[in-house]
Amino acid sequence: MASALICSFRFGRSVAVRLVFLSFGVVVSTSAAYAQDGVAARSKPVPASGKILNAHGKPPLVACRITFWPMDSPKQFVERYKSVPFCISGENGQFAMMLNAKQPGAPPGRYRVTVTAIREEDEKAMAIPKRYRDHEATPWEIVIPAEGRTDILLRIELQ
Repeated sequence: MASALICSFRFGRSVAVRLVFLSFGVVVSTSAAYAQDGVAARSKPVPASGKILNAHGKPPLVACRITFWPMDSPKQFVERYKSVPFCISGENGQFAMMLNAKQPGAPPGRYRVTVTAIREEDEKAMAIPKRYRDHEATPWEIVIPAEGRTDILLRIELQ
């Protein structure tokens, strides 16, 4: 009767491979979890929080929507999670991302970040430049590592 040895290997954050060896050294099965462009294939949300600041001399942005737009395989991301991470900024501009109402945090990966007023009539009052409201034009790109990130600082700069 042959005995089996299961070995797991992790190569960075992107590939995990499990090999099953029989006692005489032949690989009988393999399984791998591959990541698409740096996003773990089976990632659960991890903590993602920080602060959003307005241009110098202005108060922090309170009660605005912050959205994380996945940069790596966005279609697959939305198919898997049925949402993109978002939140509403709180007192002093503090924010904590949520994947949905039951899942705080954001899956590890690369994101573009946008900020918008919750109500259209607040858009002018908040004076958020257009580039921060457009996920293709935003200058904000962040990475959420596998352990999460709680020190995100978003600062709106005037042109």
